[in-house]
Amino acid sequence: MGLSASQARLLTLNNRMSDLSFNAQLITNDKMRLASTSSKIGQNLQAALSDEVFMNTTTNKEVNANMLTGFQTMGENTPQKILKSSNGKIVVSDDTATKFENSDDFESFVNQYGYTSVNPDAPTDPGGGDAPEGPSMPPITQETIDSGTLNITSNIQSWEGKFDNLYEHLIAVTLDEEEYNHQLSSCLAAPHTQQNDDEIDDLRRYIRELAQERLEIEGSFPRIIEGICQGFSNLKSYYQGLNTQCEGNEVNIDSISENFTNFDALIAQLITKMQDFNEAMAVANEAHQTVRERVEEYGIAAYLAYQAYPDDQSYQDEANTAYAAWMAAGTAAMAADGNLDNIKNDFFGIITDGLTPLINNINASFIQATQPKPPTEPPTDPDNTYTYDAGRVFYYSNIFNEMLKGYISVEDEKFNDATWIHDQIKNGNIHMEEYSESANGGQGGFVETSIAQDSSLYEESYEKNNAAAQAEYDRLISDLNYKEKQLDMKLNTINTEYNAAKEEYESVKKTQEKSIDRTFKIFG
Repeated sequence: MGLSASQARLLTLNNRMSDLSFNAQLITNDKMRLASTSSKIGQNLQAALSDEVFMNTTTNKEVNANMLTGFQTMGENTPQKILKSSNGKIVVSDDTATKFENSDDFESFVNQYGYTSVNPDAPTDPGGGDAPEGPSMPPITQETIDSGTLNITSNIQSWEGKFDNLYEHLIAVTLDEEEYNHQLSSCLAAPHTQQNDDEIDDLRRYIRELAQERLEIEGSFPRIIEGICQGFSNLKSYYQGLNTQCEGNEVNIDSISENFTNFDALIAQLITKMQDFNEAMAVANEAHQTVRERVEEYGIAAYLAYQAYPDDQSYQDEANTAYAAWMAAGTAAMAADGNLDNIKNDFFGIITDGLTPLINNINASFIQATQPKPPTEPPTDPDNTYTYDAGRVFYYSNIFNEMLKGYISVEDEKFNDATWIHDQIKNGNIHMEEYSESANGGQGGFVETSIAQDSSLYEESYEKNNAAAQAEYDRLISDLNYKEKQLDMKLNTINTEYNAAKEEYESVKKTQEKSIDRTFKIFG
């Protein structure tokens, strides 16, 4: 084999070995990914095996949310339990929520379960009467609300007045485009004269004073804006206290709850705009500080160009560059002030267009909530369509009255899932309450309880989940093992081919070296 042919063969073999090495690396990476996947599968198995559920001490059966809150489902004579979310609302299934939404009153609610609140053995009242009501309270009027919120709203208005005054002061020390351009034109009219130097000094003092005053103002805005936000938070606290007084009355709870949700959202927007304003204020002040620095730089450059070295073009070029930087800084400062003004308008727009009408809606809801109700006819069941059961009527009335205060609905599937209720309670998303006759000064009511206090519950590993998780683990590991064997086979094939190519490469290289030695000996 000639030198050219052997060299070409070496290059071919070298390229082939490089390709094989690259393919081997890809397969190695795939095996590493399989190892990572295997680790995750093992972690998922451990997590599944660690799942626990609540068990009923009487029946030794798994307890889901339906069983936990059902009528006598945890054992005879056990207190009624309900589930509450972290915000204090009762948690019910979608089925219960649908029945509640389709009800006009408690009788129509309990009818959907096949029961009636009408006791057939109770004496009738020919004169009719009012339906049972919650605790009564004097009607709330606009004057009542105005009196209760007077200090809060006055404080908010005071902070808003301080903001307006401070912002007017800020505008007074903002780069006024007309004044700014007037001073610029004076400075640049005759750059080589003494008059020009005086004009530049005046402008430098003007810019310096603006920057200093803005820094002093900047520190006051956060406190003022925070005071406005805190005022609205205090106003919401007042409304929450008012709402507590209204509980048990014929009140549009959904409407008030929705208003409170919107209130929280608007306050959050207000706080975000407060942060935006503070950040924009800092940016604007920095921009004004940059203008000050650029004016100082131009003053020095102009002196060098037009007085110290008037015949040196390089100094004039530097002065022109400094002038351009100055102009750009001034433009940026005015843009930053414009952005600050937009954020300020957005901030007060949230108050004017969002919070103010919402507060009016909340006031109207409370006023309507506490108006005297007209007499209603007691429920009747003349055809004996439904069953009267005092225990169940009491049970459903407790749920109905709690839902009047607001509720959260959960999919029926989750309400029947033992692991779901276990995880929700253990993670603190939901807590249990049970009925106690001694609560509320002997009037009865729900009080918070825990798993540790409840003798009808205990925890146990979720066996059903364990079997399913183990089966899924075995299937996935078997699949990974198969893929790994396939990769090993490909890697062995590549290694074999690589070794053969390497062996041939060494052989051709030795032959080439011998041929070169012979050639040198002939011509040596």
